[in-house]
Amino acid sequence: MCYNTLKTEDYSGYKIELWYDDDYDIRDCDRLGKFYTNIPRYLDPDNVQINEILDENDKVKDGYICLFVYAYIHGGVALSTSSFADPWDSGLGGIMATTLEDAKKWGMVSTATKDDVLEILKSEVDELDAVCQGQVYGFTIYDYNDNTIESCGGFIKDHEAAMDEARSIIDYWLQKEYERLFTEAMNFEPMD
Repeated sequence: MCYNTLKTEDYSGYKIELWYDDDYDIRDCDRLGKFYTNIPRYLDPDNVQINEILDENDKVKDGYICLFVYAYIHGGVALSTSSFADPWDSGLGGIMATTLEDAKKWGMVSTATKDDVLEILKSEVDELDAVCQGQVYGFTIYDYNDNTIESCGGFIKDHEAAMDEARSIIDYWLQKEYERLFTEAMNFEPMD
């Protein structure tokens, strides 16, 4: 795989490479909502058309909790739950929706309200927007011989979270190595 490197950092004798995760597939995520759209070329993670959620009067069918998702498409794709101020390159891109019953099956508590569900749907639209914007990151950790010893992708929106995770992994390894060396030293029996 070839990744575009965002930055590298030396950390406690290891090298961390932070990269853009171009292979990330949002369809692999466990999401509450489905994105109903007619924009398959750009984004159609759930492969459902917008007319599946609309009734004969083009109103959202009863029982759905939904957010309208606006798209700005001009050299890329941006998504938002509020409209863009561009009448030529933006408009309604789709609907992020679920039902309260599906929300409870998904793991929300039985006391979940419509507002609770809408908050999660909004965060899912934000994640989908970040994916469209290329804001998905990963890291690779190399040892002092430049051998890959750990790699992980799928950090959405926050490249510092990816870097923090890499540092945390290195800290854990070092702590375990220190503990091993200390135990060996404590069990050392001098020769006569």
